[in-house]
Amino acid sequence: VLLGRVRPEPKGRAVPAHVRKALLRGLHRSPAERYPFMDALLADLRRDPARQLRRGAVAAGVLGVALVASAATTLAVSRRGSLCAGGEGELGDAWSRERGQAVAAAFQATRVAYAGPSLARVDAALSGYRSAWLAEYKAACEATHVRRVQSAARLDERMACLRQRARELSALTDVLTRADAAIVERSVGAVERLPPVRLCAEERGVFKARPPSPSPAAKAHLEAAGQALAEARSHELTGKVKEGLALAPRAVIEARAGEDLEREAHALLARGQFEEELGESATAAATLREAWRQGGRAGSDAVVATARSRLVWMLGERQGHYDAALELAPLGEAAIERLENPDEARLGFESVLAMIRMRQDRSEDALAHTERALALARRTLAPGDTRLADAWNTHGNVLRTLKRTEEARAA
Repeated sequence: VLLGRVRPEPKGRAVPAHVRKALLRGLHRSPAERYPFMDALLADLRRDPARQLRRGAVAAGVLGVALVASAATTLAVSRRGSLCAGGEGELGDAWSRERGQAVAAAFQATRVAYAGPSLARVDAALSGYRSAWLAEYKAACEATHVRRVQSAARLDERMACLRQRARELSALTDVLTRADAAIVERSVGAVERLPPVRLCAEERGVFKARPPSPSPAAKAHLEAAGQALAEARSHELTGKVKEGLALAPRAVIEARAGEDLEREAHALLARGQFEEELGESATAAATLREAWRQGGRAGSDAVVATARSRLVWMLGERQGHYDAALELAPLGEAAIERLENPDEARLGFESVLAMIRMRQDRSEDALAHTERALALARRTLAPGDTRLADAWNTHGNVLRTLKRTEEARAA
């Protein structure tokens, strides 16, 4: 039945044409082609002119069709569901008991006082991330293969996104297994800044703008680009900026060789951020603008929004070009608003604008931005998230500047 190969009726037995037609429809390999409900099946069977003479036989046929169709459907769903049980294998040891033990040993070896509490928070956050990844993998797979509400192309996008999230998780935990005191200090914030796996379902999957059927050589380049980008980001998250910058150009080169615009845009964005953090402002500005252009060509609102936001921050906070930064700000806001899930990006952007206004001694304007940032942080972040504490701290600093001491203490 599942292969669409239904045996012919036994020789010497005449099956009425309308009954045979109904049976074949009930046994169709595609659930969508079967009768949607029993009344439809009965209506077809009742069209027999001699139905009164064969009522008993028809009733038996109905029962048989229903039982076979039900069994076939159950078997098909079960087999399709088994296709979605491979998440553990796909994720591998990105975060496993063995890797957790290696991270614990590295943290303890630093002998810093906060190693224990940091390890507990890191372990809880990474275990939650792993569970969320596995749940998203299953949901993405079942949407296509079980519930049949999603195209195969969209499944490919979501899986590409999940594979990159797995690379980033693995790269970060690998760095944590070699933790020194500085990495332990940054570890909680690094884990919190891993891209949420839910974005693979809510937004366009990353790395979408690739050839429909890349050659084996192109696939190898894309895998290498994704791995280099994941490792670069792991260094960014843990404060190893020079190490990250050393990897980012390789990600750009591999993405270009694989003819993947969106992956190239992400790699350029990472490279520009590293250059900016190392004080290479002119080079960083050029790289971020190239990331902006390539992100636009690839249709990646996320890259465009991040590149524009980073340029605003660099112009205003790093270089003191406040008017130029504020002139660019509306473009950053417009890109953020195009995101399907804009709140976290908007939170960071409001904080950037608050800092620029503080530098201009426009504290009232800065307060409006910190109030919006704080509202977004409280709505989108978990209570223990370090970014929530940062939002409160910035808000309190603005209040102190305005001599609103009691409110600043409360913040």
